[in-house]
Amino acid sequence: MLILTIVLVFIEVLYFIIVLFYVIGWIKTKEYKKTDKEEYLTKVSVIISARNEEENIENILTDLYKQDYPGNLFEILIVDDNSEDRTKEIVKEFSLINRDKKIKLVEFNEQSEIKGKKGAISKAIGEADGTLIITTDADCRVGEKWISTIVSYYQNKKYVMISGPVSFYREKSVFQKMQSVEFSGLIGVTCGAIYFNKPIMCNGANLAYEKFAFINVGGYENNGSFASGDDVMLMLKIMHIYKNKIGFVKSMDANVLTRPKETLREFWEQRKRWVSKSKYIRNYNVVFVSLVVYLANLFVIVSIVMLFLKYNIEIMLIIILIMKFLIDFILLLNICRFLKNQGYLKYFFLEEIINIVYVSLIGIVGNLIKYSWKNRLTK
Repeated sequence: MLILTIVLVFIEVLYFIIVLFYVIGWIKTKEYKKTDKEEYLTKVSVIISARNEEENIENILTDLYKQDYPGNLFEILIVDDNSEDRTKEIVKEFSLINRDKKIKLVEFNEQSEIKGKKGAISKAIGEADGTLIITTDADCRVGEKWISTIVSYYQNKKYVMISGPVSFYREKSVFQKMQSVEFSGLIGVTCGAIYFNKPIMCNGANLAYEKFAFINVGGYENNGSFASGDDVMLMLKIMHIYKNKIGFVKSMDANVLTRPKETLREFWEQRKRWVSKSKYIRNYNVVFVSLVVYLANLFVIVSIVMLFLKYNIEIMLIIILIMKFLIDFILLLNICRFLKNQGYLKYFFLEEIINIVYVSLIGIVGNLIKYSWKNRLTK
């Protein structure tokens, strides 16, 4: 009993320290502001992999059309990943109407050794003219300064890969607002870890990297057989070759907006997809942090079960709950202030309780059970 108690407390203390470092990293990362006298020299290829996105594709195309970045210095490549709706037709129609922008439709088929989104992105990069690749998703929205802010950061900071913030918008239900709070924490962790040159995650909905770096690390070779991880797997390969060359552009002008999931089933499938790549990751830092986070949540449930079994651990349970809730709230408060969604923190305690349960479950389920994505059953 004593040994178990020590282990439980040790893991929670370790979790507290890790998250504290991410809070420090977030705070120390200065908010980036580009000047009005930027001289843009970088040719950019914006790549979007799209599958069955007829409801969204025109919105993101319109956002990209309105960019304040010089039109002669960027192109838009939409990769159609075997869509079964009007996605291709909409892209073609939009490009015909807006001939002053270079918009290219790239068709991808599953005959490639590299499957799904990774294969689609690889196909587009092979046809891209840009020095800097910027990726986002077809169901996202971006502001008019999105490209120019990322390029300004790239030209001034000289990073090989740049991760950017992503946040939710149009949250309606309590469930969606809780998703917004949780997702904000992930952005904070992304930034905080990058500050200490120990990146553990990034988001393909807002990611930039040099085309040469992608080619130099072998792209998605050796991890292209499974669908998930187009962002993190590439980040880890780039980090291995280009030490300390990954940055985080902390700017709302570089922020990307996406929608939270409407149903619990959609949310569950998304999280299974995210977790599924963990079994392929061989980076010690990522594995260590992921394990501590998982155990910190699981051990809260273990402690509650022990309490119901009449073990005298009330004080220990109170201590670990206070530690976890406190450090999580400090992290979220800082990020939500930046993203201007701090009003949703009123759902923090409910979100935290649900998060403890679902993380404990998804850590097992996500590695054992296949998930469904874009009408595909994927491993």
